[in-house]
Amino acid sequence: MTVDVLRRFITCARGQDLIEYVLLLALAVIVTTAMLMTAGESLSAVWNAPILGTTHSSSETGKR
Repeated sequence: MTVDVLRRFITCARGQDLIEYVLLLALAVIVTTAMLMTAGESLSAVWNAPILGTTHSSSETGKR
């Protein structure tokens, strides 16, 4: 019974569309996660710099 349902799901065109959409969504999630992990460190530095007072512009302003 379960094997027949699975076989019909795989051979049905609607099942193929669903699988394609799921794979596309999974690819988008993986790419987005990779981009956020890569950019996360630099974004963290940008947001934490004013809090910590370590911005490049504030150090230059103090020297003038």
